[in-house]
Amino acid sequence: MTRVTLTALLSAASVLCLPAVAGSVSDPYFASAGSWQQKSLDQWAARAVLAEEPVPLAGSQSVLIALIDTGVDYTHDDFPRGSLWRNEAESVNGRDDDGNGYVDDVIGWDFVGDTNNPMDQSGHGTHLAGIIAACTDNGVGIAGVAPGVRLLPLKAASFAGSARADAVAAAIRYAVAASVDIINLSLARDAATAIEAEAIDEAVRAGVLVIASAGNDARRAAPSGYAGLPGVLAVAASDSSGERAGFSAANVEVDLIAPGVDVLSLRATGTDFINLTGRTNYEAGSAVVGEGYYRASGTSFATAMVTGVAARVAAARSELDGAGLSAVLMASARDVAADGIDQHSGHGAVSLADALRAAPEDFVDLRLTGTGLAEVDGEIVLELLGRAPEDIDAWIELGQVDEGGNASKMRRLADPVSAGPVLARIPLSDLAASNNAERWQFRLLAPSAAGTPHSSTLQVLLPRLQP
Repeated sequence: MTRVTLTALLSAASVLCLPAVAGSVSDPYFASAGSWQQKSLDQWAARAVLAEEPVPLAGSQSVLIALIDTGVDYTHDDFPRGSLWRNEAESVNGRDDDGNGYVDDVIGWDFVGDTNNPMDQSGHGTHLAGIIAACTDNGVGIAGVAPGVRLLPLKAASFAGSARADAVAAAIRYAVAASVDIINLSLARDAATAIEAEAIDEAVRAGVLVIASAGNDARRAAPSGYAGLPGVLAVAASDSSGERAGFSAANVEVDLIAPGVDVLSLRATGTDFINLTGRTNYEAGSAVVGEGYYRASGTSFATAMVTGVAARVAAARSELDGAGLSAVLMASARDVAADGIDQHSGHGAVSLADALRAAPEDFVDLRLTGTGLAEVDGEIVLELLGRAPEDIDAWIELGQVDEGGNASKMRRLADPVSAGPVLARIPLSDLAASNNAERWQFRLLAPSAAGTPHSSTLQVLLPRLQP
C-alpha cells in the first residue's frame, strides 16, 4: 500500500474558499451564457434547482456527504479543500490509529488502489463534487448547489469508471461508520449484488439517505443498479426544458427528476472522462470549458443535483433523518410529465423551496409498479401491482392510449383497491372488449387534504388481445 505524506494531504486540505464580494455570488460561470456556443446559461442546471443564490447556509458544515465514485481532485482551485472530511482519530504515521482497518485514512480511502489517497484520475467524481460543493462566491469558476457542506471522498471506481462490488460495499460501510448523512451513488450497475444490497440496507437502517442514478439507458424498462433497492432515492435526468432527457432511464422506480444535460462543473487535472467511454460521436476535449471546467450529461449529474438539494434541506432541518429527507423531497417535487407519479419523472422535479417547507407526513407512499397475468376461477386476469396506503381508500382508473400517447375516456374501476402487492385484478375480457387496444393507461388515486388526489400513472403495452 502506498501512503501519502502528511504534508501532501493536510496542507492541501487546509485551504479555504474565501468570498470575493460579500452578499453576492461572484462566480463568473453562474451568471454567464454561451461558453460552448449554447443558448442557455452556463450553470442553468444549478440555477434550476435553487430557489435563491447558493450562499452557504448556517449549519451546512454539519452535513456530511459520502461521494462513492472515482475519487476527487481536491487540489482543484475551485474545490473547497477546507470542506474535506477529516478523520480526527487518525494521523499519517503508518499505523491504524482508530482501529478501523484502514491505515492513515485522514480524508477518506481509495478502495481501488488500497491507499489513503482518494485522488481522482478519471474526472467523474470531481465533476460530481463540484456540482454539490464547488467554492462559491470566490470570484472563480462555478458555484456549488450546497456550498459549505463536508465531503467524504471514497474511491470505489477505477480510471475507466468500473467498480467492483466488494469495493462499493466496503465504501458504503465506511461511510456509515463515519456517520455520513447522505451517500451519493452515481455508479452504473446492471444489477446490485447481494453484498452491495446488504450494505445499502445497513445504510438505510442507520438513517442515511442513499441517492442513486436511475441510469442512462432509456430503452431499459426495468430498474437497474442501485436505483431499484428499497429505501434508495432514484434520480432521472431532465433537459433545459424540464422534460426527461432522451437518454435517461424511465421505469417505475424513478423517484425524482433533476437537471442532467450539459451540466458544468469541475474538471480534474488532465481528464476527459467522456472520451473514456468510447462514444463514437465525441471529439476528444470538446467537453472542456475554459481552464479547469467541464460539461457533461447523464443521470449521474442529476443525482448530484439532488444530493446538493438534500444537503441544503438537511442543513436547514437537522431533525430529519434519511427517511425524512427522502419523504420531503418526494412530497414536495413539482409534477411533470403524466399526472402524479410516473415512470418518466417519478414524483417530479426536485424543488428546494418546496422541500424546505414540506413535512415528512405530506408524503403518501402509493405507486403502480407493474402488471402481471394470472388465472382466477378459470379466467385470465391482468394484475395491477404496486403499493397503496392501508388507511386510505384508493381507487383505480383505466383507459386506452392513442397513437399520440394520450389516454382519454378514463373510467373508474369499481372493485376496491388492496394495499398491495396486487392492487387489483381486471379480467382480460374487459380489455379485449375495448377495440382490442394494445396500450393502456392505469392510474392509482387516493384523496388528499389539498383536494387534488395523490396519483400514480403507469402506461403499459399489452399483447394484442384476442376477441
